[in-house]
Amino acid sequence: MDAATISAAAAAISSPFATRSTASAALAIALDDSKTSLRTLKTLASALQTALGLGGYLPALISAGERMMIYNDINREYVSALDAAMEDRNDDQLQLQLYVMETALQLTTEENACREYGPQQTAMMRILDYVNAFGPRLRIYPVCRAKTTINKFSNHKTSCGIALPSRLWTQPDPTSWKFVCKINWSAFIKELQKIPDNDPLQRWAEQMHHAYGPIQNWPNIGCGASFYPNIDGGTMVAEVQCEDGTWEAFATDPLPLELADEIKQVQASEFLPGPQPGPDDRHKDIPFSPPMTHHQHGLPIIARYPLEEWERMNRPCLTVKGWCKLAMITSTRGMGNIQSCFEVTRRQER
Repeated sequence: MDAATISAAAAAISSPFATRSTASAALAIALDDSKTSLRTLKTLASALQTALGLGGYLPALISAGERMMIYNDINREYVSALDAAMEDRNDDQLQLQLYVMETALQLTTEENACREYGPQQTAMMRILDYVNAFGPRLRIYPVCRAKTTINKFSNHKTSCGIALPSRLWTQPDPTSWKFVCKINWSAFIKELQKIPDNDPLQRWAEQMHHAYGPIQNWPNIGCGASFYPNIDGGTMVAEVQCEDGTWEAFATDPLPLELADEIKQVQASEFLPGPQPGPDDRHKDIPFSPPMTHHQHGLPIIARYPLEEWERMNRPCLTVKGWCKLAMITSTRGMGNIQSCFEVTRRQER
């Protein structure tokens, strides 16, 4: 791999207004290099089921489902009591009932992960937001959906679609969960310390050093748009390993609060440092987990997902509703038929 090859790939990814031929070539590379094809919905659901089990997250899924069902039950009673209270605002017993229900609803959605860190709870939970690998067979990445590339035939903009390990996005303010679609090479060099010397990524980094010299000279990759990764609307992509060893990718919403909280309770004991970590210690146990599919040619730590192509093909996706359904089904019937939790990838106006 030489500098010209890398530069060509970087240009194909980062160009804010690519020609149709460039955009089509980038999409063709993404579809070809992934070495994957769309599995049946049954296969994808089965792969997700296995991945969650191997990752040790089934108890978290069950607990989240139980919390969601309790919330739904209390909420139905609360709505009924609220209707009654609107007719008789002076009923003290009814007002007390509403207060108790409001407190119960708040408890079901309260974040319990990292409570042992006291005032640092929020900061420590934010560290866990950088975890991309949920066990050996499931990875979830924020994806830039900025409309940057123009198809000259249809005159429609398409999504950027770039995904990086969460630690590699540029963050102007580390205290704010706002990303800029631009790779942070300095962060990548730090993450390399977590990888064995014989790992192919180490050799790739050496080639980059040979081709470009200091990291200040490495190519800028990304469209430069700002985005907030943990918002509704399919701003994430999940990758799951199938039984034959290949990986499949599908669009997903961020995890619902209850499920994210239960999963973080599992992750806290594995990835978080002691009760008073220094700034350099906070991310040292977060594994470096680059995407497994849709790599751009010559750039193994960067994926570019064909989001509009998935929409056109009606690819399966998991919305917040789908994750909630998955959690509640699992808590009542176990991991049986979970195919109904998936929807088709839907077109989004941004």
